[in-house]
Amino acid sequence: MNEDLAARYLAGEPLDDAESALLLDDRAELDALTALLGDAELWAEDPPAGLEDLVVDLVAAEASAVRATDPRRAVAPPVTTGGAAAADVIPLQRARRRTLVASLVSAAAAALVAVIVTVSLGRDRGEPPVRIEVALPDARPGGVSVADTASGLRINLDAPDLERLPDGQFYQAWLRSLDGERLVAVGTFHSGDDVILWAGVKVEDFPTLTVTIEPDDGDAASSGNRVLVVPLLPPAS
Repeated sequence: MNEDLAARYLAGEPLDDAESALLLDDRAELDALTALLGDAELWAEDPPAGLEDLVVDLVAAEASAVRATDPRRAVAPPVTTGGAAAADVIPLQRARRRTLVASLVSAAAAALVAVIVTVSLGRDRGEPPVRIEVALPDARPGGVSVADTASGLRINLDAPDLERLPDGQFYQAWLRSLDGERLVAVGTFHSGDDVILWAGVKVEDFPTLTVTIEPDDGDAASSGNRVLVVPLLPPAS
């Protein structure tokens, strides 16, 4: 297989009829690789800029390495017109081509893994630092963490003993003001496992997280049926 043509094909460059014919036996593998890289379900977010160039560059580098380590790949052996020589050479060429295709696919797969790891690490590095982390009262399992983001306070509540409520009820989380007179709704949920809540107020002004059980009756006010109260800041001395 012509490695340069394979790299161009993976990059989406148009090939003429003669060039396409040279890749005819390897199109299935290359198309499968293209479909893999284009599968949106592989990405938690859009693929980063430069992914295509990275994969093509690594494939080309792998092809060059294969040629350098196996001189037989640099110049294809001549094929005679018949007899035992042709029968021996053609399977050998096909075996070499399959090995090279496998090398190209492996290189592209390695590029894909490297990019996914890089994106994941970049996303992790972009996470806002946790500002507050507190345990639940009364030795209950779970805890609460609070982080500042550009969008507001991101509150992670993990309260696994808050089991799913029956139909017609739900949990409502609130931040209660320092004077205890005001409530800000920060989210509703079905059960307490790893819940993400958002608030657009300062934790210094609303330092207590509460959770109530609410009926699905269209009333936005708190029912007062509190099942969890978590101070997010230590009491003022």
